[in-house]
Amino acid sequence: MFNTDYKKYSNKKEFVSYGKFSADWETRNLFVSYSNQSFKTESVDNTFTQKTRFGIAPYIAKYGSLHTWLIYELHHMPGENNNLVSSLLVRLFKSTNLVEIGLDKNKNAILNYIKRF
Repeated sequence: MFNTDYKKYSNKKEFVSYGKFSADWETRNLFVSYSNQSFKTESVDNTFTQKTRFGIAPYIAKYGSLHTWLIYELHHMPGENNNLVSSLLVRLFKSTNLVEIGLDKNKNAILNYIKRF
């Protein structure tokens, strides 16, 4: 049987805040990025996470060609037991398509796909 505290929170109104910051810098063969996000409520959840990425392109492709990046990511989640997770990714992009494939230190697979319009 599934049990929830729905009745405890169903009529409650409270202040909720969410914020995110991100910045990056790149050349044709080097890339660095940083982002963080915060979610705060009075009673349900409070989280803060931050992530940084360092990337290098093993070759410089011409416009319209397939571009490849090798990326190291460090994700910090202060509220978790295992609060630092590192990952290695390969980013491939061409035209308006971007795919990231990787593995984190806990052997969890990473697959991201972005299509820009």
